[in-house]
Amino acid sequence: MNDFWNMAWLILAGLLPFLGFLVVCFVVMRAIFNADRNERKAVQEWERSQEQGTAEETSSTTH
Repeated sequence: MNDFWNMAWLILAGLLPFLGFLVVCFVVMRAIFNADRNERKAVQEWERSQEQGTAEETSSTTH
């Protein structure tokens, strides 16, 4: 049984750096995707406000 725990500790010690790197990559990629999603939403809202602004300008100049 002592052999099992020695082997399990070695396997765990070998997997921990990989799992830590995997978690860091996941967090970074999620942050990048969220930032991209927020940027696209902001650009879409800005474009919508610009379209409304030009529509208001054209309607106010024709009346």
